[in-house]
Amino acid sequence: RDKFCFRKMNILVKNGCCAVGRQPTRASRQHRKRLTKTVRVTAAATDESDDTLSWVGPTDETIARLASQAAGRPGGAVKFTGVHHVAIIVSNLERALDFYCGILGMEQAQGRNHPKLPYRGAWLYWGPEMLHIMELPNPDPTDLASRPTHGGRDRHVCLGVESVSVLTDLLDDFSIKYTASKSGRPAVFFRDFDANTIECVEIAPWR
Repeated sequence: RDKFCFRKMNILVKNGCCAVGRQPTRASRQHRKRLTKTVRVTAAATDESDDTLSWVGPTDETIARLASQAAGRPGGAVKFTGVHHVAIIVSNLERALDFYCGILGMEQAQGRNHPKLPYRGAWLYWGPEMLHIMELPNPDPTDLASRPTHGGRDRHVCLGVESVSVLTDLLDDFSIKYTASKSGRPAVFFRDFDANTIECVEIAPWR
């Protein structure tokens, strides 16, 4: 901090959010890259200490106003082309690969190693899309007693399969529990070893 001379604090207020930060006036480009910016947002009239980081999100009224503005903005709506990948968190990469590649038969993509990814992981193909596995601390409970019994009422991703019966035979062979869709569709829900929920529905290829 002694190497830098700070200007007055800059306050940015936009869309109902407030960010406070300090910018260095003299620093080399290398030092700028290494400089860690600390942003602290402190709610008014609270007993929180200065070390507490609080996030004040936009109000419902602000969100509604932004949504109405987006409908008439120049340039038109964003044209989505599909799902590129879904990322899940696991506690052990090798165990996850045994589940998704060894048991389910997914194909592992090559070339995942990247210096900007400071954690272990893998990229898998499920059809034209990808599953990104990240070995990181999980913010969600992995204890099944803390999750819904039926995976359809939990966060999940849905994959299309040619035959649900072939899948359920596989799950039965490996004693992997699953539940059928409550809607009556030819679909089942099951979990991996880290309580991530996967839904598979019998459907014709759509791409």
